[in-house]
Amino acid sequence: MGVDVYMTWDGFGERKTSNPNYAKQITGFISVGRFGYLRLAYSNNKYQEISDCFCWNWDMNTLFTEKLIKEFLEKTESLDEKEFSELKKEFRDFAELGRKLNKQNRCPRIHTSY
Repeated sequence: MGVDVYMTWDGFGERKTSNPNYAKQITGFISVGRFGYLRLAYSNNKYQEISDCFCWNWDMNTLFTEKLIKEFLEKTESLDEKEFSELKKEFRDFAELGRKLNKQNRCPRIHTSY
């Protein structure tokens, strides 16, 4: 049990040659930010500290704008590098995907399930 953060965007999940990540986007569990999915277990002893990085309204589908990406990255950077190096990379990958999609005008949106 935990928090799952999904990113969707215009064209998400379309089976096209221009979408090489189709199979990864439609699976139920991918723990890598570069595919638009993050997971945080409630049992993580640093749950509160980590979940504070999710700075959007959890009860809405939220546009992942450049302003929100910047805030997310600022909060992510406050996590201890030694303790959270892998998680921080995953969060940075998630943010980078959002930036890439914004540049392509694909309207990335965040859906949080908890």
